[in-house]
Amino acid sequence: MNAFDRAITSDTGDVWLLPVDSSAPPFSPLVLGPGESGTIAVTITPAGPAGTSVKGVLEVSTLNPNTISGDTLAAFPYANRIQ
Repeated sequence: MNAFDRAITSDTGDVWLLPVDSSAPPFSPLVLGPGESGTIAVTITPAGPAGTSVKGVLEVSTLNPNTISGDTLAAFPYANRIQ
């Protein structure tokens, strides 16, 4: 299990963060039917001194509300330098 990266936020929130952080933003899932597509806006706001390199992985997951389980659909590595 990966740790939560508090530098990443999205307009959908994070259902997996809610049980461990009562101050987490509300969860508003993107619900898609077969063949549909959608967009999730993601913001990465790392903290640290200018010039620091940061890297991580942004994971996109499913949620099955009947079993309270999910699967990772995709993992996007990112890297940048704090300006």
